[in-house]
Amino acid sequence: MRTTAYVAYAAAMLTYCTHTATSQTVYAIIAADNESSLPGVTKNVDAIEGILSSLKIEGGIPVVIHEVKGDNFGCQAIRDAVANTNWGKDDTVIFYYAGHGYKDTPAQSKFPGLDCRMSQAEPRTDLNGIVSMMSEPGPIASPPRLIIAVADACNTGSEQVVTAPAGQPASGAKRREALRKLFLGYSGRLIMSGCIPGEWCFYIPGQGGLFTLTRFVTAIDRAVNSGSAASWPKIVDEATRVIKVPTNAWGQATQAPQSSDLKELSEASSR
Repeated sequence: MRTTAYVAYAAAMLTYCTHTATSQTVYAIIAADNESSLPGVTKNVDAIEGILSSLKIEGGIPVVIHEVKGDNFGCQAIRDAVANTNWGKDDTVIFYYAGHGYKDTPAQSKFPGLDCRMSQAEPRTDLNGIVSMMSEPGPIASPPRLIIAVADACNTGSEQVVTAPAGQPASGAKRREALRKLFLGYSGRLIMSGCIPGEWCFYIPGQGGLFTLTRFVTAIDRAVNSGSAASWPKIVDEATRVIKVPTNAWGQATQAPQSSDLKELSEASSR
């Protein structure tokens, strides 16, 4: 069910495009419900695109982006974007979702359903399902080397939106090293969402989602500035720290981000 308050669901995943790459490529699918009642979705997208821009410019990594938003936003369009992506077995696929979410049964995964249906005819979609489409693409295709799926959506919100300092900017060489390590040097899959089952994920008008802006993007930026010390476990540790909700909105005092088991992620030999 969609809600109209300043709330949102969280869950995420990756990839799309019919582009064929001859070298390791990062494919990113960004699904954004930017025309809903949620404030700040566009700010979230800008922040994620900033990371992708760094990958391309500073990391020297080919990046292919497909956005599902505006009139094209919907569950079927999201599934089509994933299904039509032509990744290679050594590529990285990123899926990011900003919009409403839900959790309707206790048996559902700990990650949210994506409240993206524009009509009853569209298939229900959840974060785990999107990940499965990428990790089990069928006999014709192979799964990508690394899957990163993230959703900033409700899982049934807020410390003041003051982004933690990202640390001293690193040199271009160190940032390049960190970006390539994070997005080319790992294999497996990582799934994250902005809140645990039963919680709202809060968005602030004109600023964006608390999880995306005060946790996820900040953690990545800090890691990139650390150079060779950058690692996904460190990013996950920082990004999943509990967020305080100062106004106790909707009777919820905190918002607790979550991730999949880090055992599903492994660091490859240095490149």
